[in-house]
Amino acid sequence: MKNYLLLFLLSFSFLSASAQNGNRGQLLSFLRLDSLDQQEIQNLYSGFGLPPFLAPITYSLEVYKVSYLTPAAKGDSLTTASGLVIIPISDSLCFPIFNYNHGTSFYGDEVSSLGFEWFLGVPFATGGYIMAMPDYLGYGDTPKDHPHCYIHAKTEASATIDMIRATRSLCDLFGVGLNDQLFLGGYSQGGHTTLATQREMEKNFPNEFKITAVASGSGPYDISNTSRQRLLEERPTSSFFLAFIMTSYQFVYENLWNIPSDVFVAPYDSIVPIFFDRNTSVLPNPMWPDTALRMLKPSFINALRNDSLHPANVALRDNDLLNWTPRAELRMYYCEADEVVPFQNALVALSGFVSRGATDVSAISINQTLGHTDCTFPTMLTIKSWFDSKYKNCRIPFLIQDTSSLNSELEIFTSLGEKERLIQEISLFPNPAQNYISVDTPEGLRVDGLEVWSADGKIIQEIRSKFQAGIQRISLDAYSSGVYWLNVKTQERSTFLPFVVNN
Repeated sequence: MKNYLLLFLLSFSFLSASAQNGNRGQLLSFLRLDSLDQQEIQNLYSGFGLPPFLAPITYSLEVYKVSYLTPAAKGDSLTTASGLVIIPISDSLCFPIFNYNHGTSFYGDEVSSLGFEWFLGVPFATGGYIMAMPDYLGYGDTPKDHPHCYIHAKTEASATIDMIRATRSLCDLFGVGLNDQLFLGGYSQGGHTTLATQREMEKNFPNEFKITAVASGSGPYDISNTSRQRLLEERPTSSFFLAFIMTSYQFVYENLWNIPSDVFVAPYDSIVPIFFDRNTSVLPNPMWPDTALRMLKPSFINALRNDSLHPANVALRDNDLLNWTPRAELRMYYCEADEVVPFQNALVALSGFVSRGATDVSAISINQTLGHTDCTFPTMLTIKSWFDSKYKNCRIPFLIQDTSSLNSELEIFTSLGEKERLIQEISLFPNPAQNYISVDTPEGLRVDGLEVWSADGKIIQEIRSKFQAGIQRISLDAYSSGVYWLNVKTQERSTFLPFVVNN
């Protein structure tokens, strides 16, 4: 694999200022993490034991980390979130976006660090999907004082929707062709996120997002009943999941307890808050009990079982994904031996959707004997097969360039490598800038025009005059403080140079 230098990354102080004034989904920064040719993708396949015939390798890939604005969990302010974008490389084709939402992870395992589950995007991307993979709010570039809101439908949906917006902006900046298809999918927590995103899109953004198909795997859609009952059983259950949910809901709703010992027995009343604090540099060893109930006080267990109005039960119901009617075609996949997320979640959700009039919804068993982790790859391959059946080929329209004004004496280059070297010598100064910005182009490079782009991917100024070399000054008097890109257009390609205005 080949590592690349930072293309554009803003300082924390500037991100904070932008978050106060920007718009949801605004692209703040991008960083190329890797570039994968087909042999390197083959090596990844081999490392994960994935035979290429199951997901053919078609396109080389570019892998980017992006940062963008999205609502914080509390209040009306915007904050920063991040995610991973994987782009198939083609000069002539346009592609659909596939939003993949990852399963339960923990701090430091973000997909945007090429950590947890990022590889699941590769078979789709090399097959012709632009992958938009959010870290979720509270991971990655979100400020450290904002924890992840685990199984919280509202922020899962908002961070995912804004990730898709940022992905579109990145594709616009790079001239990557998009068709009109949008696929949503995810596994485990990502299954919950996927349905939360579909619900939010169809309810509040039906004109902005036209969903082609939705596939979720092994998600806790009926968290207040089916999943809650499993966590409260007197048998091995996930203490980590229960503690993560409780601390997340305490952060969001602020009413599950006054002090942790109202809920957790010692030593978990002191360990759990520290373990789920993003500012903790050295995590304590919680020695999670194999049965979640052993962490909880009997009085709290009794309230969870018998008091439907207890704040914890109210919070769980607030994050169910049952009482709505999906419009886009939805398939919920599961494995019947799932020991983490009971497969009945899908059946309960299906029953509710059908009773409310949904017609394109199904729940499908992948396997009768596989557990939660082993169900992941078969589910993803099934999703890929289904999405591929709906995949619409798209070719970028060929634009005929007017060559009547070209002067042959300007073509002084001896090789494509020389052209690329000259393009890389383009410089921009001062940066940050106030009253003006200057672009310096090297001798021998013909520039066909300049464009200034806003941070959300809109052209706000065009300078069409051609010139060969030297310094061109652009006035910034009418510009507000913020992030911009200067697009230097040459005969070979466009080159985007970032700059910051401090007016």
